[in-house]
Amino acid sequence: MFPSVARLGQNGEATGASPTMGPSLRFAREIVMNPIGANLWIWDSPVTDDVIWRRAPLIAAMGFDLVELPLEHPDDWNPSLVKPILDD
Repeated sequence: MFPSVARLGQNGEATGASPTMGPSLRFAREIVMNPIGANLWIWDSPVTDDVIWRRAPLIAAMGFDLVELPLEHPDDWNPSLVKPILDD
């Protein structure tokens, strides 16, 4: 679904909800920021346990909220080995 977009009335106020456009702006109470992540393929391929241990702290230091872990081959990285660094 596309983001909600309000229509403006003749005097500039947001009008009611549209079934295809979502709710109007007058119902907005706060801005919610979605988490932003980085995929490790930006820097490395294949992604291995070592790559995750090296890159995850750097990605966090850059301000990203999460790390996307690509999987090229089933044995590239072990979830139980990388869980501790991802929990930090």
